[in-house]
Parts: sequence; C-alpha cells; structure tokens
Amino acid sequence: MGSIAEFVRRPDLGRVGHSIKVRTNYFEVTDLPFPKIYHYDIVIIPKVPPASNRRIIQEAENSFSGVKAVFDGRRNVYTVRPFSFGDAHNLEVTIPEDDMDNVGIILPRVYKVIIRKVAEIDMREINKFLNGGCSISSNILTGIMALNVLIHHKPSKDHIKVGRIFYTNQGSQLLDGGIERQLNTISCKNTRCQFRISKLTNTSASSTTFEVNGQQIDIATYFFNTYGRRLQYPFLPCVVVRNETYLPIEICNVVEGQRYMRKFNERQMADMIEFTCQPPQIRNYTINQGIEILNYRQNEYMYQFGFRISNDMVITQARVLPTPTLYYHPASKEDTFTPKDGLWNLKNKKVVTGATLGSWACAVFGSERDYPIGTIQNFIRELFNTCQVAGMNISNRNLHILHCNPQGGIENSLKQVWVRAGSSAKSKPQLILCILPNTGAPLYAEIKRVGDTVIGVATQCIQGKHMFSAKKQYCANVCLKINVKLGGMNSFIDPSQMPFITQRPTIIMGASVIHPAPGEQNTGRSSIAAVTASVDAKAFRYFAAIRIQHGKQVVIDDLAEIIKELLKAFYQTCGRKPERILFYRDGISETQFLIVRENVIKAINAACKSLDEKYKPTITFVVVQKRHHTRFFPIDTRRDGDKTGNCPSGTVVDTTVVHPFEFDFYLLSHPSLQGISRPAHYHVLYDENGFNADSLQTLTYNLCYNFARCTRAVSIVPPVYYARLVCRRARFHTSGENWSDRDTLEGIGSASYAVVKSELLNFMYFA
Repeated sequence: MGSIAEFVRRPDLGRVGHSIKVRTNYFEVTDLPFPKIYHYDIVIIPKVPPASNRRIIQEAENSFSGVKAVFDGRRNVYTVRPFSFGDAHNLEVTIPEDDMDNVGIILPRVYKVIIRKVAEIDMREINKFLNGGCSISSNILTGIMALNVLIHHKPSKDHIKVGRIFYTNQGSQLLDGGIERQLNTISCKNTRCQFRISKLTNTSASSTTFEVNGQQIDIATYFFNTYGRRLQYPFLPCVVVRNETYLPIEICNVVEGQRYMRKFNERQMADMIEFTCQPPQIRNYTINQGIEILNYRQNEYMYQFGFRISNDMVITQARVLPTPTLYYHPASKEDTFTPKDGLWNLKNKKVVTGATLGSWACAVFGSERDYPIGTIQNFIRELFNTCQVAGMNISNRNLHILHCNPQGGIENSLKQVWVRAGSSAKSKPQLILCILPNTGAPLYAEIKRVGDTVIGVATQCIQGKHMFSAKKQYCANVCLKINVKLGGMNSFIDPSQMPFITQRPTIIMGASVIHPAPGEQNTGRSSIAAVTASVDAKAFRYFAAIRIQHGKQVVIDDLAEIIKELLKAFYQTCGRKPERILFYRDGISETQFLIVRENVIKAINAACKSLDEKYKPTITFVVVQKRHHTRFFPIDTRRDGDKTGNCPSGTVVDTTVVHPFEFDFYLLSHPSLQGISRPAHYHVLYDENGFNADSLQTLTYNLCYNFARCTRAVSIVPPVYYARLVCRRARFHTSGENWSDRDTLEGIGSASYAVVKSELLNFMYFA
C-alpha cells in the first residue's frame, strides 16, 4: 500500500522538569486481530435514513453463518473471517411490522442487501507502525478505521450514539427552561406512527374543536367517542402535527435519544457547566464506570475478532516544567517574580509600560435608580487608584457618566458618550467604560460592534454587580485589559528563558477559524478566520487580521495577504524583518493536517517572496488541539496534584499516549479552576528551526504566561487564544444580528460584516 505524507519526526524525549506519574483515560489494547480483517461494501435497496441501516444489517446477520460482522452504519462491514457465500452476495431482508417507523415516514419492510468484498486488511502492518517500524499508509488507516468500527459496533446498538460518543440515562439531569419554543424540533410517537411536533395549541383538549360531519366537536370528546378513551388530562393543550392534526399531549411520547441542537440560555448553560465540572476523583470513577457499562470483555464481536482491551487505565510518565520568571517595571517592589501554581496578582507590581488615559467616559446601561451616580463614582475612584498604583497615567479624572437605555438605541447612546468625552477632554476619546446590567450577549455584542466598527474607540465592559463592591483584584484585572488596549505592556518573560524569540528577530503567529454552530445553518452567519502576530521582541503585543469565509472550510482564504500585512506590522514596529516564524494553528482534525500544512507553508513563502525575492525566514508550524478527550490524573495527589486534585500547571506528556514517532505532546499549562483540567495537544507538522522536545515544550509553556488579560497562565499559547478572541469578536461586527438565546431559531438572511476602524488596528482592541 502507498505511504501517506509524513510530518515531523520526534527528535527526542523531553528531560526538563521533575518527573511525576499520571493515570490517563486510555486503555491498553492487549491483543490485536491477526493476521487480517476482511472489508465488505454494503448497499441497501431501497435507500433508507442512516439511522435505519443498523436495524437492517442486524436482521441480515442471521444469514452470515455465525460470522460476526461489524457495521459503520453506512456502507462498510468488517469481519475477521470471510463470509461463507464468497466475495459477492445478495440478500433479501424482511423487517417486522412497525419496527422501522421514522419521523413522518413509513418505511418499507423488505430490503435488498448487496454485499461485495473490497479488501483484505493486513493487521501485521499496524503492529509494525505502532512500534515505529513503518510510516502511516492507506492500509494502516483502513485497519484503524476497522478497529474503530469494531469498538463502536455493539455500544451503537445498546446506547444512544451521537457522532463517536455514547450516552446513557444514568445520572442525567434536567435542564429546564424554554421547552415550549423548542418543541418544533422534537420527534414524538404514539402507538400508530412517529411525527415531528409543529406547535402546541393555546387551548386545552376539552376546548380545542374541529368539524366532523358538519358539527364542531372538542378533542377530548372525539377521542372518547372514537377510541373509547377518556383523557386523564383534558385541561392540557394539544400537540399540533403535520397539516393541523391535533393529538392530546398525554398520548404522545418523546422519542428517546434525540440530540439537542439549539443554543442554551444563560441559566441552562450555567446548569450544564455545573453538572459537567466534576472533580478529578469523581471523573476518574465515572470513566471506570463507563468501561464497566461498555463491558468489552463480554463483547461477542470483539471476542471473535481476537481484540482485547485492558480494564485498567494506562499509567504513564509526565514531567512538570519549571515556571518562567516575569519582569515588571523596575520601580516595582517586585520587579521580577516567579509565579506559583500558574497564578499571581498585581500586588507590589507596576506594569512595564503604563498607557496614558486622558480622554474617556462611562456609559451606564441602566437607570440611575439601579445604579446611583454615587455608586458609580465610588467604583471608578477605586479603578482610578488601581490604575495609578499599577503604573498607568490617568491624566483626566473628570470622567463624564451617562445613564443609557439597555433595551435600544445603543449606537446613539455610545456616540453621545463619545462626543461628550471628547468635548470634556478636548481630545479624541480613547476609551468608553460600559456598565452592563447582566452578562447577556445582545447588549455586549452591540457595544463591541459600535466601538470597533462605527466609532473606532476601545470599550471596556464591566458587570453592574461590581459597582456595589469594588474589589481590588477585580479592578486590577480591568486595569490590565485597559492598559493593553491603549498600547501599554503589562509584563514580559525573562528573555534568557525564551532564547528562540530574543536571540534573533522572531514572529509568533496564531490562527483560528470558527464556523456557525450546528443549529445556525440558516442564520446567514459565515465562517470567520483570524490570524494574530507578535509585533515586539518580547512577544507580548499582538496585531490581528480578520477574513470572512464561506463553506465551513478549514483552509484560510487570502492567508498569504494576511501574513504579508502582519510581517509588515512587525517590521514597522521592530525595524527588522523576522528571521524565524513560529506559527500555531488550532481547530483542525488529523484528517485536515496535510491540506492545512500545505496552505500555511505555501502562504508564508508567497508572502515573504512578495516582500523580497531573497527573504526566506525559517518556519515552524504547530497545530494545537483542545477538542479531544485526553485527561490526566496525578497518582499521588498530595505530592503531585494541585489544590483541586488536578495535575499542576506545567505538566507535559510526550510518551505512551502520543504518536508512535511523530513530534507531538500534551501540555497542561493552566491552573485548574474547577472540574478536570484538559491539556492542549501540540503536533509539529513542519519544522525548519530544529526544535528539540525541551526547547519547544518550554517555549510553548512560557508563552502561556505572556497573556495580557489576566495574572494566570492560560491553557493554550496566547497567539491562538487571541485569534479565538478576534474570531468571536468579529461575529459581533454585523448589524441586525439577534444575539438572544433564540438566535438559532430564525434565519436573518445574509449577514454583512463591518471592518474594524483603522484607529484600533494598531492596538490590542480585542484583549
């Protein structure tokens, strides 16, 4: 079989840091099918919805003469022994009556199943690959696909399946609120058929009437006269389905296992987060409980394939990297500081470069009764003092405060505040403080749209609840955001601990693409791509570029032009061309690695060539992934765990559960707040800079302390974090958008995105 393109090989294993042992939610495969698996193509006639395919193949198993076949739900069947009927066969399958009803569709009972042998998969090659003896090939990929189908086959029949995830009802919790308007997405059934709800009646079953033989009759009476059934709950509304067909709600049952595709409201989201944020000890227990539920040892399909999985979680070696030293202004009591556990604060520290704030105002989105002027002034006074102590220069303390209506006219209100601020300070306003009555998206989104794309002024939103308790730590966090939005620098990493960046001019880039959510296909929203790049020698300040794209594609359109813009910005700020480029990209799966790598490397080379034919900086391209299920648990929580029982900030794993020979690692860079911490997975796809494991792992970890918005290490490298923030911010840059918790319900037409004002492009307005 042909070899698939390789990525960068692992140069070595890391050694920096102190060793700990961790348990991970991986389970060792102790036996693989040997020596081959047989692959068959399946065609079902007539064609049915994918959900019905498994039922048909399950019935067809009676004709397989004891051969256990596993099915992917579409066209692929795998066996460990060949079928007795040879390489090709046609079957006729009959499904019992009422066993195949689908939503609003009565399916046929008799099907023709066409079976054709496709290939024989040599499983010995997989063993060789796992031992580093050969490169990935199409045969190996097909073999891995077959094993995934084998693992999923029986659970897919026994449990609720969404994508590659299985769900049970054990330990489920109700997320109440908003059910009435969501009913038109729900499938229900009664004893006769299955259907999708259109709406509910406004009247009860005993009051809802329709015409029969020229006379009006209510639903409750009709059911009693026709079916001899007296309704228990005639006072409840009726379900309306199809063409104004009314059904008493008590005779309808919700079909089990339907996926909820809408956006949660704020309360539901909070409940969901609380439910899923289990401490490490509980998550460890539930993982092992899940293995018991799946019961692989009693899986007859896996038994016939000779596939065995251990019931014990894998234990592997990890290391905790040393924490970098942070530099603050020399006038600080603590001008150098080494954080502990990934956390610190601004106490006894002044920012490296404090911005000057001379023209600003405050928009309070609420009534003066809810937010008295004296309360606002007290908070602002504390914020003044915090900014001054931290090293900012607040040259204008006569802040204009205006109460505004949060329900509408946001653009006019902000324009009015902006004009008054400029008139008061006799200079162009730099900042508008916005006091918000809640954490909802609509008001916040409109403020950012107007500030970023209409007025061209930095905005800082603050929740109204903080007006009544001006805590120093909160004010310090706001100060950090304001300072960097106005061009200041909060801190930087000890240059000796980031030699890759400080020894030669180096630009750090991060890219992200966000797509409309599954329930937003008809809202007119586009995919948004953002690229950020460092523009100073300390990799603290970043500029951003945005592009709107269509088609949910992962490749970034116009990437060469974006990179060209950012290389120019680096040169204009630093006075030198970057000699090295380190590019991080998030949001792509392994199947997209090759196409994205080609896109990025080609774009960088094209951008450099357009600036200078001879300009060829060395390039390293790294993918960072957070949407995975890998978790680590310290075995000795007292010695090696943090206060929450998680692995400490700086934990890195580059053995056992990583690629057999490619250059990748897991890094848990952030301190845990609640639940089980999720590490970031870094995979090097291209490297001209000759990184070894220690140099890239340490640099990546240290960069996580260079995030401008807070005094804590973050979970992914800042350039990617900023790119995500820019993408989310760009979603707000369309007028007429509906950002309520109903925003997936109605289409809004084709969204039109505005561009960020030039006044903000040379600042970290997105911080």
